Amino acid sequence: MIPNDFGVCVYSLGKEPGTLVARWLKPGLGQPYSGTEKAEVSDGFVGDFDITYCGEDSMPSASFLLRISRDKDVHHLSWYLEGVLHSSGVGFIHGNDLVIGYRKYSITL
Repeated sequence: MIPNDFGVCVYSLGKEPGTLVARWLKPGLGQPYSGTEKAEVSDGFVGDFDITYCGEDSMPSASFLLRISRDKDVHHLSWYLEGVLHSSGVGFIHGNDLVIGYRKYSITL
């Protein structure tokens, strides 16, 4: 069985200012899903985004704060759920898109 605590995503800048369009896939989903995030951004993909992801039934499933920062060509992503780090990822620009891999954050004791 393949774990489902990781995935891939492609973010594109939305048509409306301050929006991102996401297409993501993780094991067990069977097809890619998409959604739109809104944020106050001044540097392309860099910024804080209030996002709501939808499940297979297209109903909202979870809301997060997505924080994207950049160090040279590498983008670092952190998803927070109720103020607690939930997932993290890294990515790079490919064409006009931000391509990322992510994994659910867990603490192993």
